[in-house]
Amino acid sequence: MAVGEWQPGAARPAATIEPQQLAMLISISQLDTLQQLAEQLDPTQQQWLGAVMHCGDDAWSRAAGDCDQAELVHLIKTLVIAEMQIPGCSVGAKSPVIALHRLLKQRGEKLSQDDLAWIKQHSDNRFIPNGPVL
Repeated sequence: MAVGEWQPGAARPAATIEPQQLAMLISISQLDTLQQLAEQLDPTQQQWLGAVMHCGDDAWSRAAGDCDQAELVHLIKTLVIAEMQIPGCSVGAKSPVIALHRLLKQRGEKLSQDDLAWIKQHSDNRFIPNGPVL
């Protein structure tokens, strides 16, 4: 039996955000089945989602760069619900929702008042969608 070598501080392989996975997350919102998000994702998908929630702003901006405004709004809504329902997805001030909201603003687009109200109604993360004050 071979025993692996443990190296302190060794980085874990980074999770990647693939286009087909983004499409799956977007479609869950488009089909209006967000409240059953945890039941729609198998344990492997939930683990992947928990990992990619920590990818950082640049990774999320690159991954979602080709999405149109409606797709970004659907993706934001799915990630808001993921933070509330999926273990490991609660990331506070590092939420990818903040990066996606910034991406919308860079394009000259913005969330509607209804979308902002929806986010506030469905999340207890005080940092989304705008990020920390400082």
